[in-house]
Amino acid sequence: MTKYVALIAAIFGFAITPLRAGEAWQCEYRAEHMGQIVSLFHVEGSQLVQNSGDVIVNYQLLENSDVAIVAAKGGSYASAPKVMGFLVMIEKDTGEFVFTTDSVGPETVSSRGKCVLTTKSSSN
Repeated sequence: MTKYVALIAAIFGFAITPLRAGEAWQCEYRAEHMGQIVSLFHVEGSQLVQNSGDVIVNYQLLENSDVAIVAAKGGSYASAPKVMGFLVMIEKDTGEFVFTTDSVGPETVSSRGKCVLTTKSSSN
């Protein structure tokens, strides 16, 4: 379990310009082999930052609109799986949450849960 979280934390993110900044969401979901997880996600500049206790992960913010937050990251590694990608999606109206992990090789793993807005955007 710790190896999986550390692997996610080690992936490099890229920068883009977001449409909004300052939103924060608390999301709860069940992750395969890890059980129930509560993570805080917040928009910081061009990144969606995930804080799950001791682990902080930065994702490239692809969309931050009135409807949804969509963010991703990917990376390659010296060990298997060698190529991995991660996708985070939050539907703002319903709080529906999806976290998907995919790699070249093993099957895709998706976790679904719910999010609650904890801080609203300070700009539009």
